[in-house]
Amino acid sequence: KGEGVVPDSGFNKIALQLCLYAREAGWNVDTFIEKAEGIINNHDSDGSRYNTPNKREYELRRMFDYVDDNPAYEYSLGGLKALLVQKQEVSEEGEPVAATLSSGVQHRGMYYTAMKAEDAEMQISNFVFTDIGVLKDYEGGFMVAIVATLKGLTHAQITLSPTNFTSSSSLQNAIAAYGGSFTGTDAHARGIYQIMLKEVAYSRFLLSTEGVNVLRITANVDPVLAGRNVVVWADRDGVQMPDYATEAGLELTFQGFPDPNGVIKTDLARSPTVKDYMMGPEKERMAECFRALFACHPPETIGKILGWMVACHWKQLFQLCYDKFPLLHVYGPAGAGKSELTMSLLHMFYNKEEPKSLTPSGTPFSFMTLVAGSASIPIILDEYKPHRMQKEKLEAYRAILRDAYNNKTVSRGGGTRSRDNFNALNVTPLSAPVGFIAEAVETETAIMERSLLVAIRRQSPRAASEGLRHFLSFSKDLTPLSVMGRHLAGWVVHQWDETRLRAEFDAMHEWGLKRFMMQPDDEEKLREGRITKEQYARKLHGRPRPIYNSTVALFGIVQL
Repeated sequence: KGEGVVPDSGFNKIALQLCLYAREAGWNVDTFIEKAEGIINNHDSDGSRYNTPNKREYELRRMFDYVDDNPAYEYSLGGLKALLVQKQEVSEEGEPVAATLSSGVQHRGMYYTAMKAEDAEMQISNFVFTDIGVLKDYEGGFMVAIVATLKGLTHAQITLSPTNFTSSSSLQNAIAAYGGSFTGTDAHARGIYQIMLKEVAYSRFLLSTEGVNVLRITANVDPVLAGRNVVVWADRDGVQMPDYATEAGLELTFQGFPDPNGVIKTDLARSPTVKDYMMGPEKERMAECFRALFACHPPETIGKILGWMVACHWKQLFQLCYDKFPLLHVYGPAGAGKSELTMSLLHMFYNKEEPKSLTPSGTPFSFMTLVAGSASIPIILDEYKPHRMQKEKLEAYRAILRDAYNNKTVSRGGGTRSRDNFNALNVTPLSAPVGFIAEAVETETAIMERSLLVAIRRQSPRAASEGLRHFLSFSKDLTPLSVMGRHLAGWVVHQWDETRLRAEFDAMHEWGLKRFMMQPDDEEKLREGRITKEQYARKLHGRPRPIYNSTVALFGIVQL
């Protein structure tokens, strides 16, 4: 009838649940449309896609055909109930009371109670969970985390794992830092879990890496998104998606691990927009900043580092299309300015926050955690000095550098959001773009082959003085880099996909191969038979890594 529906429920979700019910009931499409006449005529649509009865009928017929022979979708009573306004019992204090579930646990205002002998109740907590949200894995569709407000204490938002409700001690450990106290049994902890699942206000897919992500959502989604790679931006302030994903009803949320705010803590989305910045008095600063940047070091130095930094916004698309993205290896004598230049350019990924970098004095685990926490924001390893490092530690860092080139997943011990067993082995993708700064070029061939090499040489006193003057002019206010970085990230999210990247990058790569791999007379030799077609093709399509790595930087400069 179109009555009793939760406000702002998307019609796409309603259509999916009704069609699953119709399939379960064995109706044909005409019977289904006849029975759905009320919601077709009465639904208050949430957008232009379903704002007339004809559009709503068309969507129901389309969805009916889509789920009719699709075994990936199953009817669920819970799915239907989630769309309906639930009548709640109210306590004497005016607080909602949940129905009694497992082990007699009940929601009583600001705390939970459990039944004891002679039908008496006892208080088992000094808090309740409200505003419940479920976060799901976008590949498997399973529940990864639960987000809730801890009412009765700090009213803080807390992120919990389903494993926090397997025992009373696990639940107590999760809420102790907020001043929470739970005195119930293991069964009571699971009872609270059941109450929370009944009170879920929203369900979203979870992202845990900051920056520009590329997702293939294989869990149940709108057919518009099925099998499609979706480019999104994620940070602690939210997730930005292309318009087609928003219109299809895709709901995503960001939660970092182990810190829900993420380990990178980028604030790029808070920087001014290009439009606002260029309309204000700071407009000339944009030109001044880039003019000074291009003058503070030789062109080949700035071109490589800046091009690589820009290309990092496309990092996950490069991984999708080519399964590799180069490391940035900046090297040169002490005092040449390599660290200051590199760290300054990282402001293309931050607004007011300090860019993330670390040195080998830390642990390889801390480096790996940062690399696994970012999708497109570079992680820089500074003061890389292999000759001063212990052999085991050096090999651990080198292994991370090698694996980061291909976005490989590595196994490590430690807890995760869904498993609190710190003795378990977990798989972690090394997803971030990685750069490392050293005084001497890396000697391991496998890492050199995977790196974009940038030599920063000591200049003459006069050139160094002039370069320093330009660098100080460039670095006095790095807001233009933040503005440009925000604009680039938004452009990638809303305009780019794997098809566009291949079209633009392949042409540049082919140009680079012909320029640097072929001799001027190779085509003549081929015509005269002095080299075979196989030899010619091998030279042209051998695709050596250094040319690919340099072409990535060229791609970044062209996009900038």
